Amino acid sequence: MHYAIILAAGASRRMGVDKASLPWGKDHTLLSYQVAQWHQAGVRAIAVVNCHNQQLAQLTNLWRVVVNPNPELGKTYSIKLGLQALPAKFSSVTISAVDQPRPAQVYQQMIAAQATSGKAVIAPRRGHPLLFAARLLPDLMEISEESLGLRRVMHQHYLEIFHVDMGDALMDINTPEDYQKFQSQSRLPASDGS
Repeated sequence: MHYAIILAAGASRRMGVDKASLPWGKDHTLLSYQVAQWHQAGVRAIAVVNCHNQQLAQLTNLWRVVVNPNPELGKTYSIKLGLQALPAKFSSVTISAVDQPRPAQVYQQMIAAQATSGKAVIAPRRGHPLLFAARLLPDLMEISEESLGLRRVMHQHYLEIFHVDMGDALMDINTPEDYQKFQSQSRLPASDGS
């Protein structure tokens, strides 16, 4: 059983508007697009949002929504809330961000890499998302802002990381300029999960 945590509780200060609600692809927002792609990849998605995300009631194909009442506590707090929502038994969990939209093929490639390599961590050669085997859950639950979050787990298990090449599928949308660039370059995947 593969799960994904979609982090969408940030304040979107650089963007100036709620990134999760930005239009993306056909009939999607950034958040609903991510959910659709995870669903298409056969992964159960957990969205960690804050109470101000505008489209909470419109989310479909989600296994669970976790509301973060204290997003000011940082990304690691959101990650831990998502981890706490996992079932007792699972195979892997992938940590993804709402402002880093990826097509379903990226997620499928990561899951396949974990199955064939047997490694505990699957990571793109650059960027995110990061896939962790279930056996790393105790270490993941120990992350904090002070210990650099997921970087600590990556350092602890450096020899257990398997890197995959994602090519040009990776993008990071932090500012209005980033958003316009990726929209204008038509870098949306052909499959939008609808």
